[in-house]
Amino acid sequence: MIKKFKFSRILTIFFTFIFAFVFYSCEEFSEIGNPPSLGVQVKFDKIVAIGNSITAGFQDGALFEGAQNYSYPNLIVQQINKIGGNVSFVQPLINEPGIGTRLKLTSLVPPNLSQQTVFSTPKNPNHPAPFNNLAVPGAILYDVLDTTDFATKSMQRNNPFFQIVLRSKALGPTMFHQAKALNPTFVFFWMGNNDVLGYATSGGTRGTDPTGKLPTPDMIFQILFRQAIDSLLKINQTVKIAVANIPDVTVIPFFTTIPWFIIDPNTGQPVRDAQGNLIPLIGVRGGQPAQLRPGDLVLLPASSLIATGYGLPNVPPFNQLPNAGKPLPDEYILDANEVAVARTAIQKFNLIIDTVLANPTRAGRVVKVDIYSRLNEVKQHGIEIAGVKFTTDFITGGLFSLDGVHPSTRGHGIIANEFIKAINTKFGSNIPYVDVMSLPGIQLPASSIAQGKYQLPKIPAEALKGVVDLFVSK
Repeated sequence: MIKKFKFSRILTIFFTFIFAFVFYSCEEFSEIGNPPSLGVQVKFDKIVAIGNSITAGFQDGALFEGAQNYSYPNLIVQQINKIGGNVSFVQPLINEPGIGTRLKLTSLVPPNLSQQTVFSTPKNPNHPAPFNNLAVPGAILYDVLDTTDFATKSMQRNNPFFQIVLRSKALGPTMFHQAKALNPTFVFFWMGNNDVLGYATSGGTRGTDPTGKLPTPDMIFQILFRQAIDSLLKINQTVKIAVANIPDVTVIPFFTTIPWFIIDPNTGQPVRDAQGNLIPLIGVRGGQPAQLRPGDLVLLPASSLIATGYGLPNVPPFNQLPNAGKPLPDEYILDANEVAVARTAIQKFNLIIDTVLANPTRAGRVVKVDIYSRLNEVKQHGIEIAGVKFTTDFITGGLFSLDGVHPSTRGHGIIANEFIKAINTKFGSNIPYVDVMSLPGIQLPASSIAQGKYQLPKIPAEALKGVVDLFVSK
């Protein structure tokens, strides 16, 4: 099982790194001078991806070969090879059933999930060079340039993926250096999601700032992001980079599936009082029990607690449940104030990304993929492909895997096409789009979306714990 790491253990390393990073930078990280820019035609001979669990292909609570094969960078490489490319893209494949808490859909209406804690072996650990997909589940932006030994980091964070993906300092002491060793002509870079997602998925109780309570400070994010992009541009004179920005993490199913009000488990409909008002769930706010309000987000793992009575009043018929009358713990609720903290961080991060990429010394060789705007559009209107409508709804929407955080296989296809569209527009390339509907997906009855809209999913108590612990520690 993937266990949580203790953030306090890396605070000293963090501050030491930031100090050394700003004042004693090595050549690759130096802010002195500008990265070279020649504006030549883009080449896809050697491709590297740097990212976290999304870029790695993490799905359904685990990393496994069947999902990694459909990671968005691998799908893009396949499309490049269809038009005459001969690109090798080696990923750190994990034998089935994978590593993590693997989720399986056992019933659609109502949605029920089962779990299996798995820890399989890597399939190709002796690959003689750095992997082309250097994405590490659980990585934050800080990790791109962090020189901590990978085995040590995996132990500190109880996260095996640093060691599995990066393996040895002999291949390069950082994610960046391993990318540099491959001398890429094109880089996919999508980092920073976890710098706010950790705060959000913990219900605002943990974070990635030096105090371990909030999202990464924007000043630190700016320093790390600028140095990462400039370091990549200095690898060679012609390398190009596609950078995705940070989506609004609060619109994903992990936060939007469970409403703030009570649902009748027998009818699947909202429970109302004599005046017709919605009856709110009870949670913890400011350390005290309080009724939830519109704007508060109940996290997906709370479904298992609600099924036993948490958040429900100790009155008939709920008093038959063993935990009726107990409020939902704080870590299962992202209240409206905490939502504002998360969204403010996202806005600041994306402004930093825009500002860094707009600099004339970088703009000619870097393209932004606006995942933030695209996901918000899909949240509002959905997206129709070949007559099939995809939404951000849990399971039935088709975009997200069973953990409610990571894209499904078809979700990766849609992300790949967003990258392809941006790359083709910016650099004049002609990469064909992924046929999303040819990718595996969950087969759903036509009526299931309407029937399942207010059905609370039944998820084992610890099913999503490993997913949350990837992002941030206590």
